[in-house]
Amino acid sequence: MAADEALPPPSWERTPRVLMVAYVSGRHPIGGGVSVFNEHLTNALARDFDVTLLMSAPPHEHPGVRVVTVDPERIAMADFPRLALHLTPDDVGLPRDPGAFDLIVSHNEFLGEAAIRVREEWYPQARYAHGVHTAAEKYRRLIGEEALGRQEADRHRWIMNRMDDRDVVWGVGRPLTDEGLRMARTVVPGPRHLRSHELIPGFQTLPGTAPPSGDRPFTIYTIGRLDDPIKGMDQLFEAVRRLRAQGVNVVVRCRGVRGTDTLSQEENLRIEQRRVDRIMGEAGAVTLLPFTSDVAELDAEMRQADLCVMPSLHEGYGLVAVEPLERGVAGLVNQDSGIAHLLLHHPDVPRELGRNAVVMDDGLDANARVAAWAEAILAAVRERAERWAGAERLRLVGQRFVWTHSASALVHAGLLPVDRDPGLPRHTRQGADGRLLIATERVEAEHARAQARLDVPLRRGASRGGALRPRAQGPTPGPKRRGGRGAGY
Repeated sequence: MAADEALPPPSWERTPRVLMVAYVSGRHPIGGGVSVFNEHLTNALARDFDVTLLMSAPPHEHPGVRVVTVDPERIAMADFPRLALHLTPDDVGLPRDPGAFDLIVSHNEFLGEAAIRVREEWYPQARYAHGVHTAAEKYRRLIGEEALGRQEADRHRWIMNRMDDRDVVWGVGRPLTDEGLRMARTVVPGPRHLRSHELIPGFQTLPGTAPPSGDRPFTIYTIGRLDDPIKGMDQLFEAVRRLRAQGVNVVVRCRGVRGTDTLSQEENLRIEQRRVDRIMGEAGAVTLLPFTSDVAELDAEMRQADLCVMPSLHEGYGLVAVEPLERGVAGLVNQDSGIAHLLLHHPDVPRELGRNAVVMDDGLDANARVAAWAEAILAAVRERAERWAGAERLRLVGQRFVWTHSASALVHAGLLPVDRDPGLPRHTRQGADGRLLIATERVEAEHARAQARLDVPLRRGASRGGALRPRAQGPTPGPKRRGGRGAGY
């Protein structure tokens, strides 16, 4: 297989105009990693492109971005995907010109529905870049919600069914790009052979961190929800309990406890702390901290830790693990995550550094997984100086994958003139320093699948695109409207 070839940098006739569709952007209690991702990507896009952000929740700072907000009193969160069916561009302060934007960007099935309807109803001349940031079916299966996972995946497929050959499906990291293409190949009434792009979430350019000093316990820091079993917090606590029983002086600080429908944040924090103390068999080994959006506070806590960890059973990518890496803080991540794939397999990441940062826990039962994490933490304790030196090297590697690189490669991929040059690649990935590379492995796999289809005799009543089936129904009913491509579902 040939090495991935870099495409020449684009030469724009004018600055591309990008519309980012996001319900919320910035650290926000309802947004999680999605809203943080939106903020970083939007701000990075604005460095080189003309960017408008369409959102509903109160905006955070977005320097250089034209922010347009939809009044949540007028369009509730649940109705945001259908805002273009109820409002006009004038209603929200956007231009009327159907050619006002060159590229519309969004990610996940909720925002994707909003974006594709905005394209159809308001800006039919724009291309659309649809992002996949979770493996919906896998995640829901792991937490016992398979039916909901199928519904979420079907919403992605519904969106993909409305995309055309100009558009691109992009994934947050390699595994989610593959997941996006897998869903595209199972679209009704027939598989869609959409273009794809693999995006690497950017590292921020931040100063490194000196290892904490002083006579104190080895301190592990983690951020995550305790009420989500996928985050693996209880297994982390059990691993630390075993180490402490062996005489290893290690403690955990866990940030992220929120309130519930019936309990305030403070009440839930007290209840969860008592529960975790029972797991540990003592108080003081694990300190739980409430959710905060204070970036300075989070930054200080990461830099004061000996080790930052992401113990999830599964993460589509794992943005929370990037934050200590971009600060040069030693870290461990779970194997089943996009960040682990980057650390273990990307040619620009030194192999020994990646191996030291990933716990090989995929497919293990609960007891074996706890043992794997206990062993990995113990190695980090014993090799503390080496791990911190490796973390600084990873921080420097990360500077070849900053957010402006993510943004520029995404726009380059989204606006490739495939309609004028059929010879351009249909699958791309982001390389170091923002280069756009031909994803040779995906191109060759698509050619192999196409050849396999040609080699199989057709059944009666079928076509090369798949069996004859009725048109897929949208996730929500709506009348056909004039303008754009129509929205008859």
